[in-house]
Amino acid sequence: MLNVQIQTEARNLRIACQGALDATTVTSFVEAAKGAIKRGDRTITADLSGLMHIDSSGVSALAHLFRRLSQTGRRLNVEGLRGQPLALFR
Repeated sequence: MLNVQIQTEARNLRIACQGALDATTVTSFVEAAKGAIKRGDRTITADLSGLMHIDSSGVSALAHLFRRLSQTGRRLNVEGLRGQPLALFR
């Protein structure tokens, strides 16, 4: 299960994820990311402090979001990695 919460602060958007970002839940994250891309926020922060597990589909979704934002001169910040997700990104 994945809980995705969106918070806006000026021209910055925060996507906070809690639970698992994997093949069964990635659609929730992707939909939030698509909305963020359309909004045009300068910076998007992925707050992954509540993420307990991530698999290759979750990593792919983050990489896709990074690429899309980079193509338009925007930024993706990733915060709060710990446990299994942090080990995967090291």
